[in-house]
Amino acid sequence: MSESEVRASRARIVAATHAARRGIERELHDGPQQHLVAMAVTLRLAESTVDTDPEAAKKMLEDLRQEVQATIRHLRDLAHSIYPPLLADRGLGEALQGAIGRATVDVNLTVAGDGNRRYPQETEAAVYFSCLEAIDAAKGPVSLWVGEEDGCLLFEAWGALANDAPALTNIADRVDTLGGTLVVDDTEEAHGLHLRGVIPLG
Repeated sequence: MSESEVRASRARIVAATHAARRGIERELHDGPQQHLVAMAVTLRLAESTVDTDPEAAKKMLEDLRQEVQATIRHLRDLAHSIYPPLLADRGLGEALQGAIGRATVDVNLTVAGDGNRRYPQETEAAVYFSCLEAIDAAKGPVSLWVGEEDGCLLFEAWGALANDAPALTNIADRVDTLGGTLVVDDTEEAHGLHLRGVIPLG
């Protein structure tokens, strides 16, 4: 990459980071924060009603229990979008398997070699979120391959991938930041869009 391309890539990453942070702030304000405020109101009503109308108080507490569960789910979903606990605790293989379970398209995942091997956090995050971008850009079944070759961590995605310019730019920026390369093949021989990302480990 030329120096100007590197600067542009870094500027896009900074802008994307700021946008993601603002999105998280909005999500917290409009979701869990509002739920917690509503739950506090319900709890005060239940406290004031428990002596005079135990059945009404019991119903409020049951509603409150369901609200607590919904808020926990919301926070878990938000945590997955920031940095999934499975990625932090168990690594790429299990984190990607968990992401596939939430995908809206069929995904065939192959993790070559030792699926439990850990890599630098920023490398794992780059591969994980790049694969998620590819899944999100898919219009139908997609295949993922992740493995290590010649001192590099590789990922490939192919199948019913849309030629989504923003998604491809995001993936390329993640890979470029770590000194890697992304090759996009959309020739007839590739049978659709084929992504191959290579990130050096040393």
